[in-house]
Amino acid sequence: MQLAKQIAIPTIECTIRIWGGPGSGKTSYATQIVQSYGVSPSELAALTLRKKMADDLARKLTQQGIADSSDELPYCSTMHGVIRRWFDFPSDASIYGNREAGTPNLQKAFFEERRIPFNESGEDIFGTIPDKLGNLFLALRTWLIHTMHKPQEWGKAPLAAEFIRHGGGHRLFMRLLKEYEDFKLDNDLWDFDDLILAALRSDQAPPVKLVLVDECQDNSLAMHTITAEWAQKIPIVILAGDPNQSIYGFLGSDPKLFWNHTKARKEINLEKCFRIPENTWEVAKSILEASRHPVPDFKFDKKEGIVKRIAAHKLLDILRQHPWPAFHLVRANFQRERIAELLIKVGRPFKGYASRWTDADFHLYNAIFEIRKYAENGFDSEKLIPLPYLKRLAEVFPKQFFNCKKNEITSEWEWKEIHKVLKPLLISRLLSPDPLAHTLKSGISETQKLKVVNALRYNDRKLTEADLHRIMTIHEAKGLECDTVFLYSEWTRKIKHEANFREEARVWFVGATRHRHMLIIVDGLFSDFLACETCPFLRRWEGD
Repeated sequence: MQLAKQIAIPTIECTIRIWGGPGSGKTSYATQIVQSYGVSPSELAALTLRKKMADDLARKLTQQGIADSSDELPYCSTMHGVIRRWFDFPSDASIYGNREAGTPNLQKAFFEERRIPFNESGEDIFGTIPDKLGNLFLALRTWLIHTMHKPQEWGKAPLAAEFIRHGGGHRLFMRLLKEYEDFKLDNDLWDFDDLILAALRSDQAPPVKLVLVDECQDNSLAMHTITAEWAQKIPIVILAGDPNQSIYGFLGSDPKLFWNHTKARKEINLEKCFRIPENTWEVAKSILEASRHPVPDFKFDKKEGIVKRIAAHKLLDILRQHPWPAFHLVRANFQRERIAELLIKVGRPFKGYASRWTDADFHLYNAIFEIRKYAENGFDSEKLIPLPYLKRLAEVFPKQFFNCKKNEITSEWEWKEIHKVLKPLLISRLLSPDPLAHTLKSGISETQKLKVVNALRYNDRKLTEADLHRIMTIHEAKGLECDTVFLYSEWTRKIKHEANFREEARVWFVGATRHRHMLIIVDGLFSDFLACETCPFLRRWEGD
């Protein structure tokens, strides 16, 4: 990342600085310190990077007894969320809209008017690296604001070459920048970058006595500057982070700010890892050594985990044999599709791709599973079936399979006897090897059929959201953890030639530290893609 040279970088004068590697309990330890100061919920600002992390932070603060619920923590959020609450930016003026309230995303409308490709990704700007022209423009604008560069300097951004590759250029960028600002002004809208600008222009701080900044290693220059200003006015300032996990340089973050521009009255280094087993740590450790990052001298709460390195042709068998949910971490967005195809083949529910499992898929699968289970145990037609399952069956099958009119299946029921709704013919069809052979084309797609039929073949229990496999980029997985993680070892040649080597090492380090028990590195799944090759950070670790 290039910081604006004309900006004098301020130093954050903090009370306590906490450093700890992945799984060292930084957030939990920080909340214990917060609790020791005895501040009330309204006197506390607790900031972190992403909404999911903020929810986890609020949960840990309530566990410490600081508040009875997250509702009592008005300033526990992302930095954007805290600024939004502090300045009272109106929710109905957010350019992102609100799906629950039925208001549209007006960023999407802005780009559609100009026929510019745009992916509606909601409010999580840190979720993944953008791959559409409209999203790339917004990422460049965010980078300019967060690094405090002038608009004409957008070409210095890490994603500038990608913007040009997608058909952008200086003239287009400057035109879009003006039109985007005019669009917001004309419609009285704000976005996240406006929140950062509002805080930079203010010489005030939120009305609290203690501020905790978690995931501080991902602060940009703008966020660092805001925190430094607040630290002059708030009595107690606690910073927590791990520079080895700083991976958002494309949006302006810089781990050097944490190392070189914070000054603490007390330093705390956490030296015990509670998440990762000692033997599987060797993978992450080798990545840090290869990239010459500092390697923490950890003690481990767990000694033995499982780490495997497998060829792609073994992946299907492993997925069939083990029904547990897992993370599937890839480096590039286009790699999600193939993993989704494999999970469909083995009947595993998943999210993270367009063909993800929905409530409709769960209801149909569980309806058929329940009826088959009753049949195995000696079918009793008086058995009850939940209303959502019945409604889904009514959407999928023709009316001649039902004892009542389909529009009579109403919310007045919570449960209903199977025989009063389903005819014996439909029940017999659901017990057959191909239960979805006679469905309405309007009620179910071929992909949905394949998902449910394969799930019935490979699972022996009802399925819920707790069984979901999650397909994510490594950036999306930041701050999350799972018992089992599949890490797909291939990156793209474009990333190889354009990415910052040290930041890219940190990305793979994050990927190799999301597991609690088992890490499975998968080689060669994308070997037929000319754009892909095995990343060098995992080559050093050969596995068993």
